[in-house]
Amino acid sequence: MGFGERARRVRNGRLAHGRRVAALCSCVRLYHPIGYRATLSFLAELAGPYQRHEQALLRALAALEDSRAQWRIAEAAYAASRRKQKRLGRRVPASDDPPPSRTGHWYAADPGLSRRAAAHASKPGHPALLGSSPTSSSTST
Repeated sequence: MGFGERARRVRNGRLAHGRRVAALCSCVRLYHPIGYRATLSFLAELAGPYQRHEQALLRALAALEDSRAQWRIAEAAYAASRRKQKRLGRRVPASDDPPPSRTGHWYAADPGLSRRAAAHASKPGHPALLGSSPTSSSTST
């Protein structure tokens, strides 16, 4: 089951709230730009206590989906850039141009939100969360 199906479960008002929260956590397992725990914690900071309130849960999902959409745009731009570089004979990417999947970065149209997420992830209690891949597959289903 992919991100979209899990997101639909979060929105499904017929499911028990706990199952919807579990579906949000599953979404975060698939896309966790600043690490799994830091992403969940940042979503709670942005949206409110999504574990207890439906509107906060929907706001958290919207924030995660917005970030993922921005990340997918960055991924597509990076892929196009790499194709162009390869056509020009540059087979190894520049060290100052890492792929979007390798950065601990909250993707957002508003740069202030990205900075806020970085500050959140670097708070004490979130060790070694920056630098995890937003699509790492360390969990198996």
